[in-house]
Amino acid sequence: SLSPLALTPPAGADEPAAPAAGATTIDLLGITDLHGHISRTTRTDSGIGQTSVEDPGAVTLACEVSAARAANPNTLFVSAGDSVGGSAYVSSILQDRPTMEALNAMSLDASALGNHELDQGLSDLETRILPASNFPILAANVSGSTPLSAEGGGKGTFIKEVGGVRVGFVGVVTDELPTLVSPSALSILTLSPAVAAANARAAELKDGDPANGEADVVVVLSHEDMASTATSFSRNVDAVFSGHTHVPFAKTVTGAEGNQIAVVQADHYGWALGRIRLSYDPASRKTSVVSADNKD
Repeated sequence: SLSPLALTPPAGADEPAAPAAGATTIDLLGITDLHGHISRTTRTDSGIGQTSVEDPGAVTLACEVSAARAANPNTLFVSAGDSVGGSAYVSSILQDRPTMEALNAMSLDASALGNHELDQGLSDLETRILPASNFPILAANVSGSTPLSAEGGGKGTFIKEVGGVRVGFVGVVTDELPTLVSPSALSILTLSPAVAAANARAAELKDGDPANGEADVVVVLSHEDMASTATSFSRNVDAVFSGHTHVPFAKTVTGAEGNQIAVVQADHYGWALGRIRLSYDPASRKTSVVSADNKD
């Protein structure tokens, strides 16, 4: 069965407050580092003869997402990258088309660019992966690729309205990218620091200037480990879904400007489904964290 990893508040912080009257509750679900593990698989402990689920697979994830959307129409489903590349055989044998089709079928709303999306080079990303994905793949800290920069609303951002609330997504890829992909894949690309780029884009989305896109809530999709970067995000960032290191993480942290940020890193291979619940009060235009956890 699936069991939640409870919210861990930052040291000295109060427990999350109940949503204000008239506020809109937004549920965010996230995966990371799926790597084509779309089939349900099991393993047997020969010592005790007990069988357990190893990979829950795409069907299990789809059921969880569908149930969440039925419970709250203001639900969004995202990825922190590495959905494809370094994949399980069931997906890699068909060049990861099954995984992209599965995510399309689940109506994934947005994804960060992961380093593995560049395994077969920039041209493969631009001409095959991006067109086959019915969701934007975002990389605000990467420039030099016109197709990639045009994803979503452009410049690594994407805005989706739910329940009258404009939720802005900012995607970034790990600063380690140059050491993880072929030099030829990066020959025309420029990489800037992930956290700084995310903070800059988040500031634009909340600066009151409609010319660069405006959002009520900002969620960063970061293909970067959160244990070392979570507290560096600015007050303009309300939540972060992270990945890359295959290490689960679920906390509310105090950001760089004393702000509270919900941060979830949903393990890998679909072993966990990250869940963040936010409350947005249109009267005060403030966002508060209700909960953040991983459902294993």
